[in-house]
Formats: sequence, structure tokens, C-alpha cells
Amino acid sequence: MATDLLTLRVLIVDDFEPVRSRLARMLAEEAEVEVVGQAGTVEDTLVALKTLAPDVVILDLNLPDGNGLDVLRRTLDDPARPRFIVLSSYVHDEYRQAAERYRAHAFLDKAHDFDRVVESIHALAKPPCPARPKSGA
Repeated sequence: MATDLLTLRVLIVDDFEPVRSRLARMLAEEAEVEVVGQAGTVEDTLVALKTLAPDVVILDLNLPDGNGLDVLRRTLDDPARPRFIVLSSYVHDEYRQAAERYRAHAFLDKAHDFDRVVESIHALAKPPCPARPKSGA
């Protein structure tokens, strides 16, 4: 049976395995989402980005060999760059601003927004709104 739904390939990046497992269980319930891999370090993430070609990355900032901002910065010029959802306990404005500067698509607080991850992934799957014609032109 053919479907019009697009399956989003998701990579989960967090240094804490129970968080990765919880996210994987949440996403397994979503028909249009496929978890293609998990990583716990910056270097493993960079390898997974090349080998797994995810559409979306759920990215923690606290990683043992650097931080998620390193991943965002190092992938800025990659034409195959996926969309990034930062999910972190480090929610200070400077981290949020840095994530925006490095073009993260969403920034979520682990303590308050964990359940919004699925909603954020679905929002990334929607096409952007078409530009409205200027009136009076």
C-alpha cells in the first residue's frame, strides 16, 4: 500500500543512555519517524551524520568530548546538513543564542519540554508556508 507520508530519519544524540532510550521509545510510536541511530559523543555524531544521513538530529549540548554546539558549528557548511533539535538541560540564554546562531531549528529544555520533541519533529516535516504576494504592488 502506497503512502503519501514522508518518513523522517532521526538520529538521537545524548551522553546519557537512558535519555536516548526514552527518546527512541517515544519516537517508535510515530509511524512517520524512523530512528536510524544513536550517538553519545561529538565524534560519533559526526560519523553518524555521514553514514546514516538523518533528516533530523535530536542533539544534547553536554557531550563527553565537546558539546552539541561543536556539532552545529562543524556542520554549518554541509549541504546535506540535517535539521537540529537541541534538547538540553543547559537552557541559559547564551546557549540558546549560540544554537540559533549555528542554525538549530528548535531549542528545548529537557526539564520542561521533553514531551514536545515529537511535536517539534512533526513541525519540521511540514513544508514552509508559501510567501504571500505583496498587496498594492
